[in-house]
Amino acid sequence: MRAFEYVRTSEVGDALAASERADAAYLADGTTQVDLMKDGVLLQQSARTRVTRVLLPGGVAAIRKEPLGLDAQPRLRHEVAILERLRGVDGVAQ
Repeated sequence: MRAFEYVRTSEVGDALAASERADAAYLADGTTQVDLMKDGVLLQQSARTRVTRVLLPGGVAAIRKEPLGLDAQPRLRHEVAILERLRGVDGVAQ
């Protein structure tokens, strides 16, 4: 089980002070406590790829894609090269 402390503030300054902790996260904009406790949740896995949900500092959720298998490094280099070519293209997540 993952322990947590819930802090509710009424002042912006108090909220900012509470958020300075390394493990702090906000409950806002549809985020629930359950969402925040799902760090590292396995979303999909095959012999070639593992996809997990991870929490970044500040409680921001991100998706981590890990190539697996003997050809993982060449596939990763190819994917990075493609993403570099798409950098700055409208409609592509940056």
